[in-house]
Amino acid sequence: MKQLPFFKFSLSIFAIIILAAFPLPAQNTDFQNISADPQIAAALKQISPERIQANIEKLVSFHNRSTISAQDDQAIASDKGVGAAREWIKSEFERYSKDCGGCLEG
Repeated sequence: MKQLPFFKFSLSIFAIIILAAFPLPAQNTDFQNISADPQIAAALKQISPERIQANIEKLVSFHNRSTISAQDDQAIASDKGVGAAREWIKSEFERYSKDCGGCLEG
């Protein structure tokens, strides 16, 4: 039984070698004949690394990701825990929807 971890490791190495030796068939990589969707291109240009970092920092500021943390009004008002994070995320999506003329409304 003590050899089991070594066996699993050896099996993993063997699988990696086999996969590397027999690559999957190549897909069509003629990217010059593929035109970019203008809406996707426009959306990608709006991505802001600074905004992503700000969102991460905001989520970290809630100090707790546990779904069993307090979610009552007092905890939410203290800006701590999953309840406060949930309310912030909801408000962000409401803002996004307002900015796009209600495009996120069901």
